[in-house]
Amino acid sequence: MIHSSHKNLGFLLTRSASRWNELLMKELEDLEHEKMKPSHGAVLIPLFDLGELSITEIRSYSKLKKQTMTTYIRELIDLGLITREPYDGDKRKSLIRLTKKGVKLKSSSNIAVKNVNKKFSKIISTKELEVLREVLTKILKSLD
Repeated sequence: MIHSSHKNLGFLLTRSASRWNELLMKELEDLEHEKMKPSHGAVLIPLFDLGELSITEIRSYSKLKKQTMTTYIRELIDLGLITREPYDGDKRKSLIRLTKKGVKLKSSSNIAVKNVNKKFSKIISTKELEVLREVLTKILKSLD
């Protein structure tokens, strides 16, 4: 239980993100995507939003370290959600694409996010959710 007067912003952000991820993973499990991890979103969300990307582009979007990115890409390839191919014939560079299964996950993720948003909208208003989104976006942009 969190005391209503808790002032540690880091604690509140971490707990909120953790709870969001738990709810999202449960929704994805219900949609038959049980092997997903919240961390996979760092690779998948840029692909969902922008389509095929180089590893460098994904890293720029997600701010992950190279070793972490390599691990997530390997896991997602093993799950059959993405492919890694040479970029314009240059074997030193890779292009990451969603597979058919990855495209299906994108659709399922949209449903799962809507379901989690519904749960949050029972707690705070649509306006408060929008303000929260704006504030978090402002924080992230200022820290980049």
